[in-house]
Amino acid sequence: MLPVILTLGSIKIYSYPLFLGFAWGVAYHLARYFSVTGFQNDKGFNLFFCGNFIASWAGAKIVFLIVSDVSNYKQYLVSSSFWLGGGFVFYGGLIFSLFYSLFLCLVIKKYDLDRAVSALLALPFAHAIGRCGCFLAGCCYGVETDGFISVYMHNNYRHPVQLYEALLLLGLGVLLVYLFKRKKDSVTLIITYLGIYSIIRFFMEFLRGDEVRGLWAYGISTSQLFSIFLVTVLLIYGLGRMLSKKKGANHG
Repeated sequence: MLPVILTLGSIKIYSYPLFLGFAWGVAYHLARYFSVTGFQNDKGFNLFFCGNFIASWAGAKIVFLIVSDVSNYKQYLVSSSFWLGGGFVFYGGLIFSLFYSLFLCLVIKKYDLDRAVSALLALPFAHAIGRCGCFLAGCCYGVETDGFISVYMHNNYRHPVQLYEALLLLGLGVLLVYLFKRKKDSVTLIITYLGIYSIIRFFMEFLRGDEVRGLWAYGISTSQLFSIFLVTVLLIYGLGRMLSKKKGANHG
């Protein structure tokens, strides 16, 4: 672990917020690159991105407070380290951001969905950077192991589950870019991202050793419940879409 990445006199630079800043910076520039034609000007993109930043930050914090195993909520609410550091549930931020984006594109029709969703391509890469920050800070750590691949963390050898997930996220990001270059529509990009990430996260949770994220019946975590829910919704949607196309073909 390397929670403090640099010390300059009385100033300490913490690895987690530093990597979180890197992640948002990368997300901004990649999203701007992939969706540059989806907005009339830089101001339109900046408003879209800043709105997603606020929505995802709030969602990640709110869901953390709801589902995590914390004994004193007041302690978190007044702590600057909570607001500026750890204490996120990724799915909370993802869902809030997704609803915010869909509201802008489908309800008030401020942005074009196909082009705005291209900003999604930045998410896996930024998320991977964030997971590296988790690894350095020692949060979201893995279960104990005596296997060949392990790191010494929290007084034991553990799976570097944060790095496992980071590598899988990079692979997912490359796949999304490939689909984007092949001119796949926004629905395909959303389904691919949500489906594959949900599967990745579901299985990664079995290697997680921290319990503050919230554990439920049979040791199922909050993120696994979100994963099951999303995969179920996607399967129902995919089945409905397939039946609709079959019905349309029959009528045709």
